[in-house]
Amino acid sequence: MIPSLVNLVIGGASLVRGLPGLATLLLRKIPVQANVPKFDRAWIATVLTAQVAAGAALGVAAQAFLVVVIIGYVMPFFGLELLQMARDVAAFNLPARVGQLFGVGLQRAARSVDRGFPGARPAGADQTRARAPRYEPLRALCFR
Repeated sequence: MIPSLVNLVIGGASLVRGLPGLATLLLRKIPVQANVPKFDRAWIATVLTAQVAAGAALGVAAQAFLVVVIIGYVMPFFGLELLQMARDVAAFNLPARVGQLFGVGLQRAARSVDRGFPGARPAGADQTRARAPRYEPLRALCFR
């Protein structure tokens, strides 16, 4: 998410820098060969800084908009819910499948559960029911 956010900030700053009229005004007030006159420095610096800040705000707003729209509206429209996808990924058990591919069994974890080590879940324990009600109010609040 961070590289995407940085790219959106750069894009937003470029978009704001290209506003018609503002660039030509700045080019007229900033001399090519000499320094900027003292009476123009403050507002020119403010305008240049405001352009970058507005671009950054546009980038952050675009990222937030995309997250809310995609997770909140587009994915549920197609029947994809984030919590169910996370459960499906966890149920896929990729480390065990990769271990089977290379002929390595992941039996040690299963044996520790059977022996009753502290923190190990007993085999067949269904913990999804205990956790599901905790997420329901959040889902109802966020995804209306």
